[in-house]
Amino acid sequence: MHSYGLVFKLKGSNSNLLPLLFLSHYDVVPPGSAEIKNKSEHVFRPSDKPLPPVSTIAEDWNYAPFSGAVADGRIYGRGTLDMKGMLFSLLEAMQKILLDKERPERDIYLAFGFDEEVGGELGASKIAADFKRKGLRFEAVYDEGGLILEKGSVKGIHSDVALIGCAEKGFLSLKVKVKGLGGHSSMPPSETAMGKAAVIMQRLEEQQMKPMISPLIQRFFQQIGGSMPFV
Repeated sequence: MHSYGLVFKLKGSNSNLLPLLFLSHYDVVPPGSAEIKNKSEHVFRPSDKPLPPVSTIAEDWNYAPFSGAVADGRIYGRGTLDMKGMLFSLLEAMQKILLDKERPERDIYLAFGFDEEVGGELGASKIAADFKRKGLRFEAVYDEGGLILEKGSVKGIHSDVALIGCAEKGFLSLKVKVKGLGGHSSMPPSETAMGKAAVIMQRLEEQQMKPMISPLIQRFFQQIGGSMPFV
């Protein structure tokens, strides 16, 4: 299954309404080859006192990265935060709807990629192309979202804070190709191809896109600011 993008559809009762789309991915970043301190199986200690937040890069794993161990106030499962909780929640919710024989008004689509961590060219990209080919449009698309910060995580806020992600940061990948005269290293030209490439890289860094606060984020700051002390 590791080479397939998965799409599920639950047919609604009103075909005149645009469907909803929920996204997730089931691949994870490789765990590396670090040593594992504790290889015990079926570790489940939810009452452990939580360790302080991670502040340094660990040299080894306390528990195996795919063990699902619950210890020290943590879950040792690769992809716990990104984003298997939501993946399982979507599947559980869909199963509950089916078991209860409920039928929502809108069609509901679930789309799960298998290569998100390496660009999604064979997962999300192909799924999107298939939706476009079928002429599908959606009322709303729900992706990974943010986190819920526990009370006390944000100074001045005396409650939990839900961070709602309303956009995706963009990125640009460039391939820079320069040409220069060859020659023997004993008689290099005054301007080499490497030097030209370095100048281009420096100019790209010096002329970065200006940061901005989108209207939705501005509203978030206004809302949360109203719950904070003046200082």
